[in-house]
Amino acid sequence: MITILTPTRDRAVMFERLVKSLIENQEDGIPWELIALMDDDDPAISEYDKVIERYGNVRRHLCGVHPMQSTKYNLIAPMVDSEIFGCCDDDIVCEAKGWNRMVIDRAEPDGLWLANAGTGEAFFFGRGVYEFFGWITPPQIGHYWAITWPKDVIGSLNGADIPAMFVEYPQEEDATHQWLLRDGHRHIAADGNAYNAGAVEREDQKIRLKALKESLKK
Repeated sequence: MITILTPTRDRAVMFERLVKSLIENQEDGIPWELIALMDDDDPAISEYDKVIERYGNVRRHLCGVHPMQSTKYNLIAPMVDSEIFGCCDDDIVCEAKGWNRMVIDRAEPDGLWLANAGTGEAFFFGRGVYEFFGWITPPQIGHYWAITWPKDVIGSLNGADIPAMFVEYPQEEDATHQWLLRDGHRHIAADGNAYNAGAVEREDQKIRLKALKESLKK
């Protein structure tokens, strides 16, 4: 099973565009699901529910009132038992035929792999990555640079990306975008400081990850 996690707010139309693109380009027989990570106070919950009713492999999870991206990812992670995780934003679409086959073919048996998927807003990784870190994105980083941390550490294994899978559309000047500009962007400095402060920890993780990867080959 492939489980894709998508933080989203008040963008039911955009979210449905993503879902439809995944369905239209899937290879039959390879199961997947998409979970919308939503705010408790999202004004469009009923519209998302209509989307969920139309497509059988989509569900939602309420994560609180305006939680940051890392909080959303890390709240849902313990409830997911899939061997493959995906993270993607709601303003992208899938344009690769057989995308789920491409993900399965990229996966590694030990689960210690991560691959970008055509845009910095989407990537897939194995369960081993989540088990190694104990989180999907570092909890001390709310939004910006959050996904950069695991990409940096897992990228040290020199794994291949999955090119041309997703395409990012220009972000619309909607209420969600305005919130990010107003409230979300105030976290930029704090997130940047937290990322820089973790440099030594990331180097240690790279060493431990390489050793773990080698031990699993024996």
